[in-house]
Amino acid sequence: MLAEWLSWLAAPAPRHLRRMGYLKEQIALYRREKRRRKAWAGHVRECRQAIVAAAGDCPRKAKAAVLGSGHLFDLPLAELSQVFAEVALVDILHPAASRRRAKAFSNVSVVEEDLTGIVTVLYNHVVDGTLPLPMPMESSWRDADFVLSLNVLSQLPLLPAAYAEKSGLFDDGDLADFRQNIIRHHLAMLASLPGRVCLISETGREIAGGGTTVPEEPLEGIGIAAAEWRETAAWVWDIAPRGELYRDRDVRLAVSAFIRRA
Repeated sequence: MLAEWLSWLAAPAPRHLRRMGYLKEQIALYRREKRRRKAWAGHVRECRQAIVAAAGDCPRKAKAAVLGSGHLFDLPLAELSQVFAEVALVDILHPAASRRRAKAFSNVSVVEEDLTGIVTVLYNHVVDGTLPLPMPMESSWRDADFVLSLNVLSQLPLLPAAYAEKSGLFDDGDLADFRQNIIRHHLAMLASLPGRVCLISETGREIAGGGTTVPEEPLEGIGIAAAEWRETAAWVWDIAPRGELYRDRDVRLAVSAFIRRA
């Protein structure tokens, strides 16, 4: 806990992202991966295999964009840098270790971008005490030949919605619509891109222990339409074995890789 607090103090991050929990969550994810590396190994392997397969036969190979690059745990960065002339790592914050790793490749860049398009606007709305909740804006990665959305779809609404809820300005219906709108926007943005698009996302979640299993809906009831996306792989991610989040329960995610249909 002390190490996480010191990391939080030392890391560069805008004030509003600190207050909204982005830096804290980033540091916590890093610590969890270190603790649970063995449990996460299968998920990491499946992600990398799915990405290499999706990128390998991409018709054009000038530019790739990775949306939600984060700590690069599950990204085959070296392979992508060999396949594409340019690789952009896109996230709202980039850990120092990810920046250092990117510098090892002459054709890899890091781009700080809010993938929801609404974080700063939301922060200002809450500070000002104004309504309504802001709507997501358009993203900008239309020039990429290959776009990868990497384990971020279900995560995009979490911190914005938690910050909005904490303000006490918005009711449950507003917040539910807000979370769904962020997920729908991301899917619609991906569907509109002209290049090849690969989506890796959790599609289900369960908490198991004591002889019971409780399912949860990580995508707010929004499905990934089979008419628009072709599933290429599916696996289970043991994201939080017992002792991590719950003393006597495991948290497991159903994860799938998809390619957007032409």
